[in-house]
Amino acid sequence: MVRTRIVSLVCVLSLFATSASAQLSATAVMTASSTQVAVGDPFRLQLEVDVTGGNAHVQPPDLSDFEVVGRDQQQSLEMGQQLQVTTVFSYTLRARRSGRFTIPAAQVQLGSRTIQSNTLVVQVGASGSSQANPSSPPQPAVPMPDDVKPDPWADPGTSVEGLNGARFDGQAFLQTTVDRADPYVGQQVTVTVYLYTRAPLSSAPAITQQPSANRFWTRDLLPQNRALDAHVQRVAGTPFRVYLLLRFAAFPLEPGPLTIGAPEVDVRAGSLFDVFRAPETLHRVGVPVVVNAQPLPEGGPAQGGVVGSYRVESSLDRHQVGTGDAVTLTATVTGFGNLSDVRLELPPIDGLRALAPRVEDDIHADRDRVGGTRRVEWLIVPERPGSYTIPALGFDAFDPEAGTWQRVEAPALHLVAAGNAIAEPPSNSPDAEDATSPPAAEEPIRFRPIHVHSELLRAQAPLSASPAFPYALAAPPCLFALLGLGLLFARRRKEQAAEDPGRAALKAGKKLLDKGRHAAKAGDAKGVYDAASEALLTILGARLGESARGLTLRQVERKLYDLGADEGLARRVVDELESCDFARFSAAGVEPREMEQALKRAAALMVRLGRLTPQGVKA
Repeated sequence: MVRTRIVSLVCVLSLFATSASAQLSATAVMTASSTQVAVGDPFRLQLEVDVTGGNAHVQPPDLSDFEVVGRDQQQSLEMGQQLQVTTVFSYTLRARRSGRFTIPAAQVQLGSRTIQSNTLVVQVGASGSSQANPSSPPQPAVPMPDDVKPDPWADPGTSVEGLNGARFDGQAFLQTTVDRADPYVGQQVTVTVYLYTRAPLSSAPAITQQPSANRFWTRDLLPQNRALDAHVQRVAGTPFRVYLLLRFAAFPLEPGPLTIGAPEVDVRAGSLFDVFRAPETLHRVGVPVVVNAQPLPEGGPAQGGVVGSYRVESSLDRHQVGTGDAVTLTATVTGFGNLSDVRLELPPIDGLRALAPRVEDDIHADRDRVGGTRRVEWLIVPERPGSYTIPALGFDAFDPEAGTWQRVEAPALHLVAAGNAIAEPPSNSPDAEDATSPPAAEEPIRFRPIHVHSELLRAQAPLSASPAFPYALAAPPCLFALLGLGLLFARRRKEQAAEDPGRAALKAGKKLLDKGRHAAKAGDAKGVYDAASEALLTILGARLGESARGLTLRQVERKLYDLGADEGLARRVVDELESCDFARFSAAGVEPREMEQALKRAAALMVRLGRLTPQGVKA
């Protein structure tokens, strides 16, 4: 027995020793969930790159003929006779127009050698039809690696009592659970995906297909950097290791049965130190879960309402102000729910002029409940003196826990304006002045005191004869003139900032780009692309009058069209935001030249966005 263990240890050490001298090699395979789709129908494209003996630079295929709805990248390491790095790029695509399109090959750079993947031909039919063109040649099936075992269940599979949202497998399976199956529209549904395995994991599982959530607004609930811990649970009398893979909040956007798609994962199970039984790779597919979203009950607003638990607070930075001066009205909405649905409207008030509001969102998850704070600020300028009442700001909210509608609002506020009204210039007619001005009263005659004695004073030079007298005489008017110009300039700057909040946003965006340039010098790719993306969202939010951070890329594109942006500008902004997202995980984004080009593109787009006005007219 001792000799057998010694021989096994020698074999393991020899395997690791020979890996250092192995030749660098790679394979790249590109597959699609379907090569015959209709216009507007999403489909999935997957690029799997296996590199043996080291790392390589991957250039993904050109996808400009399609709309990229979503993308994901997963990487896993395997220590066998040689180091093997597997990277899976997943894209969710949607065809914009019908026709026959060829997706070019992806390229893998191995030093001086270049490895190319296969190409794919996608036939796109008219909207509502997924019939393929008979003349298009069929795509050959791509063989799977020998150690990958596909999911053997094509039917509902073995049912186990108490195990919902899963197909039982004696080796490994996925389970998708929801905390409520019949929520109201807009109510949070917590979706959790678990991985059950008999053997321990030898590497992190690679999620090859995220669960689709069409017609949901979603937000992740788990931190990106977390430990993958397991607990033991018995299923059908068999102990399994249970891993928490995914957890996200899904808010239904419309009533009816809504489907959360099945996830897919590649699992490397087994111990690396078990010489007699090597780890094996399993491919597992979960099951879709249907959520029956209920419409909101009657009693709410005609245009729908907000779902969740909220409270509203409002305040003025000053309660007394002079006419023509600006005062800031701030409304803060806090609570749990989809804060992007909250809208606060300030009605017009006679005698007050309100500028477009500025919206800031701070959305986070507290114990798996999505919530946060939405802050809305208005600049209000009184145009004539008087006492004004700012009405209560609020909205109708449906509390799903209580099942009732309620009005959520802050109390009314009072503002006092003093000074002269901002009106038309007065008439220059002398008759009008005579009619309005009261007659001047005669000043009584006053006599100086009588001096009974007199004396001669010594002759002195008058102050006017001093050389400094002209300068002293001119100093007070000059100081008053400079003070008036300074106050006028400061007031003008304040009015310009209130009328065009985009200037402050442009200045903030330039600071973010400077921060990105410092990150580029330090080789921090994530900092570069975060700065470029944040700069674009800042100037875009200033032009929209609301935060752009909670919008999807399609919503951003529609908002740009509403602002009057042409199709080229809208597409460039959306593509740049997508590129920044993708470059955080791509090896190509680490190149200094690519980081510099990304910052230059973001700066050029900021200038073009700064010329748009909230009314949709080019400045």
